[in-house]
Amino acid sequence: MSNFMYKYIKQDQCGFVKGRQMSNLIGRVINKIQTIEGEKNKAGILALDIFKAFDSVEWPTIQTIMNKFGLGKRFKNIMSQLYSDNYTKIILNDGITGEIKVTRGTRHGCPVSPILFAMVMELLANVIRKDKELEGIGTKLGKISLFADDTLITIKEIMKKMEIIKKHLTEFEWATGLKINWNKSEAMLFNYTKQEEEEFKKQMDIKDMRISVKENIKYLGIIITKDLKSIERKNLEELRKHMEVKLKDYNNLRLSWFGRIALVKMKVLPKINFLFRMIPLMISEKEINNWQQMINKYCNNGKKNRLNKQIWYKPQKEGGLGLPNIKKYYEANQLRYVVEKMMDGEGLEWMESGNKAIEWRKDNIFFKEISKKEIKQIGNISLRNKMEMWNKYKGQLINKNSVLTPIIMEKDFPKELKGTLDKELEKRELKRVGNWIEQKMEKVKMREELRGINIYWIHWIQLEKWNENWWARNKTGKQITQFEELIIKALKRGNSEPLKGTTSKIYKILIKDIEKKKRLTLRESWEEELGTKITERIRIIMKNAGEGARKLEPTCICGGIVNM
Repeated sequence: MSNFMYKYIKQDQCGFVKGRQMSNLIGRVINKIQTIEGEKNKAGILALDIFKAFDSVEWPTIQTIMNKFGLGKRFKNIMSQLYSDNYTKIILNDGITGEIKVTRGTRHGCPVSPILFAMVMELLANVIRKDKELEGIGTKLGKISLFADDTLITIKEIMKKMEIIKKHLTEFEWATGLKINWNKSEAMLFNYTKQEEEEFKKQMDIKDMRISVKENIKYLGIIITKDLKSIERKNLEELRKHMEVKLKDYNNLRLSWFGRIALVKMKVLPKINFLFRMIPLMISEKEINNWQQMINKYCNNGKKNRLNKQIWYKPQKEGGLGLPNIKKYYEANQLRYVVEKMMDGEGLEWMESGNKAIEWRKDNIFFKEISKKEIKQIGNISLRNKMEMWNKYKGQLINKNSVLTPIIMEKDFPKELKGTLDKELEKRELKRVGNWIEQKMEKVKMREELRGINIYWIHWIQLEKWNENWWARNKTGKQITQFEELIIKALKRGNSEPLKGTTSKIYKILIKDIEKKKRLTLRESWEEELGTKITERIRIIMKNAGEGARKLEPTCICGGIVNM
C-alpha cells in the first residue's frame, strides 16, 4: 500500500506516508508565521488533540473509506476478516469478564494500521481544504497539517471561524468515532489584543470548547512561538537543560573514552540532530560551540583536552576518536534540504523564493551566481538560511560546471529559450548537464530529442551555435564529486523513496574536507608530542640501526615501539 497511497493522500499528511518528511510540517508553520508577521493579519493556529485516536476509529468507517479509495476486492476481503467478528476479555481484579465484541480501533502492531488511519484522517483534511469560508495563510500552503493524528489548523480570522471548525469536527466525530479532546487542545492567536483573547476564551467556555490560549505550542516535539526569533532559543534551552541533567547522570557510569563517545552517539546526538533537522532557521555558531564544549567536557571526563581537535572528530576507522562534530552535523542537516530540493521533493513549497524569474525556480537557484547581498534580500527566511549555507560549501561539494547543473543555467545558454525549454527538458529527462552528456547531445541528436517543441528558426540557430561550443567543451565527460554522486543516486530512486542516511553521508563528506587541511592520526599526534617516530615492528629498527642503536632498550607504547 505504501508504494501507491502517497498518490492519493495529499501532502498535508506526512505521517506514515512513503517519502514524506515531518520536518516539512514545521517548515510550513514557520513560513506561515513569517507571512502573518509580514501581512499583520488576524490569524490563529489551532493544535487539536484526539481522544485515543488509533483505538477509537469505527470499523464501518474503515470499510467505507477503503471503498472510496478504490482498493481492490481481495484486499478489502482480507481487511474485513481482520476487522469483523473480533472479541476480547478483560482481567478485572482476580476474575475475567465474558467476551466483549470489539467494533473500533486499528490493530496494534499491524503494519497496515498507520496507512488505514491516515486514510481516515483524509476525511477531515478534505473538508477543511474544500471549505472556502476557511481562508488559509499564504498562497500554496494548506490550511491543515497532519502527522497521523497530530493536527494543526492554521487560518485567518480564527475567532470568527470557530463555529465552522466545530461543525466540521462534530461531523467527523459522528462519521468516524474520533472525538476532539478540547481540554488538551491549544490555540495560538496572532495580532489580537489581550481583550480579544480573553473574550475568545469566554466564548469557548460557553460553547464547551475549553481551548487553552498560549503564547507558544508544542507540535511534533518542537516548540512553536509567535516570534520566529524565539523558536531557536526556546527549543535549544529546553534540550540543553535536559541533556545537562542526563550527562550528569552518565558521569556516574565508569566508561572509557570510546565508551563515552559511543554513549553520546546513542543518547545525545539523535536528539540534537532531530532539532537541527526540524528547525530550518539559522542557529548561531556560539550556541553550537556551547553544545560542542558540553559534549567534549563529558567525553574527556572533565579533564583538559591534550589532543588535536581534528583527532577527536576523525572516524575511528581512520585512527581518530570519532567524536561527533556538532557544527558539521548542523551544516549537514541544512544541506540535506538542498538535496531534497534538487530532487524536487514533496512538500517543499515553504522553501520557495517568491521570485518568478526562471533562475529562481525550484533547484535552478542553487546553480545561479548569487551574491551575499542578493541572499540577504531573499524574503523567505528558511530559504535564505539554506542559501547562505549552500554558498559557503558550493565550491567544495560540486564541480564548477557540475553534471547536476540545469542545462538552461549553463553559461551563454540563449536567454530567450530558458522559459520555453525549462519544463520541456524536464519532461524529456534532459534537464541537467549530466543528461546531455549521457545522451551525447550533438547537433543532430539535439534536433531529434527536441522535436515537437515550438521554437522559432532564429532561436534554433542560436541554440545550435551554443550547443556546438558547449559540446566541444563537454564531450569528454566530467568527474563527479561524492556530493554529486549522492544526489545522482537519490534522483534515480525518485522523490517517493525515503532519503535514508543522507545527513550522515553529507556529514562524512564535510568531515573529510576538514581532514584535507590537516591529516593527523592518533599515532601521528603522539609522534609529534614525543618528537620521535613510532614504528610497528622491532625488526625494522634492528635492520637499519647501527651497533650503538642495537644496545638501546626499546620501550613499548600502545603496541608500537619507541627508542627512549
